[in-house]
Amino acid sequence: MPLEHLVRPVMQARPDDSGAPLILCIEDDAAQRVFYAEHLTADGYEVITAGDGAAADAALAERVPHAVLLDLGLPDVDGVALCQRLARWPGAPVLVVSADRLEQRMIAALDAGASDYVTKPFSPAVLAARLRATLRDHAPDRRVLSDDVLSAGDIVLDVGAHEVRVDGEPVYLHARPFAVLEQLLRQQGALVPYAVLAGKRRGEPVSESEVQALRIVASRIRKAIGTGPRRPALVTEPRVGYRLVVPDG
Repeated sequence: MPLEHLVRPVMQARPDDSGAPLILCIEDDAAQRVFYAEHLTADGYEVITAGDGAAADAALAERVPHAVLLDLGLPDVDGVALCQRLARWPGAPVLVVSADRLEQRMIAALDAGASDYVTKPFSPAVLAARLRATLRDHAPDRRVLSDDVLSAGDIVLDVGAHEVRVDGEPVYLHARPFAVLEQLLRQQGALVPYAVLAGKRRGEPVSESEVQALRIVASRIRKAIGTGPRRPALVTEPRVGYRLVVPDG
């Protein structure tokens, strides 16, 4: 059965939160599947693995994971297309883990709905940290207070009032930095590509001048929000985009 027929009804459900978080690892390399299973199980996760798209179909038909680790180089299905299908319906966030370092491939995966993109090789500690961030940022009670009021750490942004408060104090941002901060807050922890922040259509290139303008905007946001123990950090991912990293706790 084609993948799109299997994913839709399953991903409309929610994961079972009665036990350890369930992680589905879709990876064609057997040694990598063992690596994920050993290290993630040691970190307290329940792990199921799939070596190709067909095995992923079967796994998703049985259970809804809390997150998916997805390698793009699968033998029977395009990884970006699979990522896009998984992202169409509410469900598990997708963390891409790939040896493909091509910028366009990374952007394609993020535009397709991936929450993050980690390039191989990486340490178990890096994978665990990225997975924690992905799960935290998709917790239903974490990111958005309402459609118009967004919160991260000690930052609160009120879209309707065009107001930003940092540790309870009002901070003024002009329209463009305000809009960029809003996008980052809505996807906090996730890597947001330059194209998304520049308001581009999918696949439309971003010019160097637009990237430079975003650098200036990011600088103004950092200056406005400052630093603090509960303050989110605006992190640059070179040549790709930005992410808003929220401190634990």
